Amino acid sequence: MATPTRPRPDRQRARPCRWLRGSEELSFAAALHAAGRLCCNHAALNAFTYQPHPARVIFGAGALSQLPAEIERLGARRALVLCTPGQVQAAERVASLLGDRAAGIFAQAVMHVPVETARQAREEARRLGADCAVAVGGGSTTGLGKASPWTAACRSWPFRRPTPAAR
Repeated sequence: MATPTRPRPDRQRARPCRWLRGSEELSFAAALHAAGRLCCNHAALNAFTYQPHPARVIFGAGALSQLPAEIERLGARRALVLCTPGQVQAAERVASLLGDRAAGIFAQAVMHVPVETARQAREEARRLGADCAVAVGGGSTTGLGKASPWTAACRSWPFRRPTPAAR
């Protein structure tokens, strides 16, 4: 099967933005689209600069024992431990390791982070006095940790998907 060739940049035609199908997740382009930057083509997107926070990775045998010190390094006092219902034992181990720094466990992370789940996690953190979160597990839990603060920051949340006629 031949590999399709891409048009040269000076000859590229504008293509419409497309929503991910079969998924409730929003891609970056779709999030921009939903946030009011409704555009008909990718070339019309406003220019911007994205500067991510520097990452810090601690890896290796015994790395988990450094978690309380990492929370302190961040200037946080109490962490809400996030996990899926199937990872409660691991979350309890992390909470035990944190001792008084553990505010509690929120064991409701699921795939694709429903907005209501993110809101519930944010409210639970507020209720327990947590000022940071520790995600135990994989993508669902990590996604919940990233999405929870956004439910407070985005007034237009949940983003509305266009009607089928608008696609």
